Amino acid sequence: MITKWLKRIAILSGLAALAYAIYWVSVFVLVFIRPFEKDHISDIALEDNLELNIVAFTELVDKFNSANMDVIHPDWVKPEGLISESELAWFRNQFQILGIRAGIRKLNDNELFLISTAKGLSIGGSSKGYIFNPKSDGRYYDNLDTKPVGLPELTYGYRRINDKWALAYSWND
Repeated sequence: MITKWLKRIAILSGLAALAYAIYWVSVFVLVFIRPFEKDHISDIALEDNLELNIVAFTELVDKFNSANMDVIHPDWVKPEGLISESELAWFRNQFQILGIRAGIRKLNDNELFLISTAKGLSIGGSSKGYIFNPKSDGRYYDNLDTKPVGLPELTYGYRRINDKWALAYSWND
């Protein structure tokens, strides 16, 4: 009888060790290998999308500004409680139609960042999308298809489209 219990304990210990190992291998893969990363959308594709859908983008920006929000992400909002579930559903629908995968956020009084793609986890990554009302004194580049050379961490690199719109790229490690 004691042998039977010892076998069960050994099996359970082995299963626990296996589960522990699987957990840490998964963490390692997600943090360092980042298997779910997708490439950012190209500058040309983003610019074409904005041109084709400028009326919808303008409506999205106007509605966001009138809601007095800091962030509307498909999964969360900041501050909470300022918009209804039906308004949030409208934003989610517009995000899906316009390819805004990571929502919209206010950067300062005038600038809004509409995030088309975000790569990486909370410990580092990059994002790319549209800036409404870009800074005139921002860092401007000819191409944002790759991280611009000389772009400091946690700042935005811009590629101007017109007076009201620019593409934007940001990164951190």
